[in-house]
Amino acid sequence: MNISDPQHVDAVVIGGGMAGLVAAWQFTQEGLRPVLVESRGYTGGLIARSTLAGVSYDIGAEGWAVRLPDTAELATELGLTVEKPTIAPSWVYFDDACFAMPDNAILGIPANLSDPAVVIALGAEKAARAAELDRAPMPEDLPRDLGTLVASRMGPEVLRRLVTPIAGGIHAADPHLLSADVVSPGLRAAAQATGSLAAGVALCRSRMPAGPAVASVAGGMFIMPAELRRQAEQAGAT
Repeated sequence: MNISDPQHVDAVVIGGGMAGLVAAWQFTQEGLRPVLVESRGYTGGLIARSTLAGVSYDIGAEGWAVRLPDTAELATELGLTVEKPTIAPSWVYFDDACFAMPDNAILGIPANLSDPAVVIALGAEKAARAAELDRAPMPEDLPRDLGTLVASRMGPEVLRRLVTPIAGGIHAADPHLLSADVVSPGLRAAAQATGSLAAGVALCRSRMPAGPAVASVAGGMFIMPAELRRQAEQAGAT
C-alpha cells in the first residue's frame, strides 16, 4: 500500500490509541484498507508494555471494568482469553499504617461504615464520625464530583484513606476532578433513593454481577493492542 496514492487508501485514522486501533481493525473487518497515523512511535496509547529480564509486563492500564461487556466481547472476537483476578483485598500503605481495603465498597466508598476493615483503616472514632455524617438528611441535589460527594457524606478521612488511593489510582486523577456519574453510574441516584451514601453503595453493589469487578487478557493487557494491530495489518491496514 502506498499512502501517497489515495487510490490505495480507503480511510485514514488519526491516533493509534485503543480507539484508533479498534477503528482501523473494524474497517478491515468490512474489507477496507485504512492507514493509521500515530506520532508516539507505538500503538496502544495508555495500554503499553515494558520488558524486564525477558518478561513483558503492563506499564499502563492492566484491565477493564466488567460492568459493560464490550471489552470482553472484543477480546473474544480477537481470539484472546479473558482472565479475572483471584479475589483478594487491595492493600494501602500510609506512613502510619498499612491496611486492607473493605471488600464491600465501590471505588473505596464503603457500604458499611462499621465494617471491621473500615474501622481498622480509619480508627473507631473517625469511623463512627463518618457514620454519623452519613445519617444526616439527604440534600435535594448531591455534589457531582466524587471527592466532594464522599467528603460531604462521610468526611475527609474516608476520602483520604479509602477513596483517593483506589479511585485516584484507577483514574489517575484527584477524586474532585472525577464525575461521580461517570466513574460510578447510578451511585448518586442510589444514595438519594436510600437516604445515605453507604446504603447507596450497598444498593449498587447488589446490582453488580458476582465476582471480580475487573478483568484482563491472559498474559497481559498489552496483548490486546498488539493483536489488534497484527490482525489489522494482516488484513491490509498500514
